Amino acid sequence: MLFNVEQYAKRAINDFAVTKGYTRTLNAVILCDSFYKHLPLIQIIFNAASTQKAEVIRLNKRILRKALGKCTEKSVDNHVQELMKLGLIDHYEKTKGVNGEFIFLLNKSIDKNPYLLLSEAENFVMTTYKPIKESTIDRFDSIIKNISEEKGDEFVEMIKSTSDINHVLNEYVTVIINKCQQEGIVFMPEKRKYKSTPLSKGSSTAESTIKEIANWKLEDFTTYYINKYEELTGQPHTATRQVVENELYKVYKYWDNRQQVKEHIDTFFNIYTKDKGYDPKAFLIGNDENIYQVYSYLNKSGSNKQQDSEDSNTINEVCVTAPKSQLIRSLPF
Repeated sequence: MLFNVEQYAKRAINDFAVTKGYTRTLNAVILCDSFYKHLPLIQIIFNAASTQKAEVIRLNKRILRKALGKCTEKSVDNHVQELMKLGLIDHYEKTKGVNGEFIFLLNKSIDKNPYLLLSEAENFVMTTYKPIKESTIDRFDSIIKNISEEKGDEFVEMIKSTSDINHVLNEYVTVIINKCQQEGIVFMPEKRKYKSTPLSKGSSTAESTIKEIANWKLEDFTTYYINKYEELTGQPHTATRQVVENELYKVYKYWDNRQQVKEHIDTFFNIYTKDKGYDPKAFLIGNDENIYQVYSYLNKSGSNKQQDSEDSNTINEVCVTAPKSQLIRSLPF
């Protein structure tokens, strides 16, 4: 897929998805335009959360108002109400009196905040896709801004209602890239270490194009997946190489050795190519539930190849009865 929260978050500046420390989270918040009007207050609250090491943050009214430019108490209320709507603060109250306290409770799942995630997807697009013509960069940025304004609320609701956040973010990225291409923006091609050439149907193995399995790296599995897809479907995979690599990373980290990763990929293709109506796209192999189901199936099957074959046939008979519109997000093992 185009955007993977967990893998993308491994960059030091926005490690918020795996590290819950508010100092690192703040770096991602600062880069999110949904929060820019409230940054002074957010920075103070996050710093207090880090130093107080408590879920409930208490700040003296006079000191906070002074830090915010000697603003009124009502002004603080307005900022906090907006942050509650944006999902950054769960609860807010204050004690009576001029010398009282503002009391805040931060949301415990800031790493899943939809506004933050959409912002990170936009940042991903801006750093990953580079227009060939420098003169089109401003138009590129304007397209991102316009789509954020026009479709941002729609995608926020989609993120709130889904269990597959990465899939929604990839849809958002796809909308941006498609619009850019419609506007005539041409991007630099991706750097590829291995050439992905379609293999003819009936070809014995796709792995003949790359190294011995024991020495494969993630990029080799990416080449294998793309070649295998083209071999089995007779058509090129429409997603970029980075899309496939991001999805396979989630499979890659599940297993102890490379042979098991290859078996996982082969089992996935065996399931998703039995029926003409199914397309084994990369986002399906990276779906968390699908990964777990294939992983459990292979562990249970062990070395009994005959039983593997029988189970696989049963699996495919069940899978092809599901509505194609559902894309089989969960495999019925």
